[in-house]
Amino acid sequence: MSGFELKLYPSGLLGAATLHKTAPVDIASLKSRIFHGNLSNLNDRSKSGNPDCSELKRKFEAANKSGNLFDLYETAIDLGVDAFGTKNIGQWLLAQEASPDLNNYLILYLEDTFRFILEGKLRRIANASAGDYITTGPKGHSIKKSPYLSKLLGQDYGATGTITFEELVIKWLQIDGGGADMIYALDIMFGQR
Repeated sequence: MSGFELKLYPSGLLGAATLHKTAPVDIASLKSRIFHGNLSNLNDRSKSGNPDCSELKRKFEAANKSGNLFDLYETAIDLGVDAFGTKNIGQWLLAQEASPDLNNYLILYLEDTFRFILEGKLRRIANASAGDYITTGPKGHSIKKSPYLSKLLGQDYGATGTITFEELVIKWLQIDGGGADMIYALDIMFGQR
């Protein structure tokens, strides 16, 4: 069984090279994925984003006025589980080390996102401004040098590092405002610019 390939997104983060938006999420097969560290498109400077993530945000903003959000949250769950491209948080964070665009601001955004999801702490960085903010920092930073993200990785991924993206999405949606936050964060991390 082969793992997913990762590609570089406009945000500078690595995620799934292809998304399977039409296939329903099969939790059993997702849990059996093995990450082999296959990276694609790292030298492709065009860094095309995922149009599904950007379209979901656009639909959310339009539907938010009418209050009909349930179908959009269902789509967000599918995208959220699939977009990261690895089995769990620890593997995904370690994969980010290969990103040539990893910068301090991007790391701060990841810290802020995981604090919001895992600890319920209010965001310090508003999603509305994060898209421009995370691509401007100086390059050459490391996930491993972030005290908070290193704590998430723990020793040999630790308890938190083994949280699957299915579990992460559930935690995200359980937070007040978590569904909207997830839709905006998916667009920031994996959407088009």
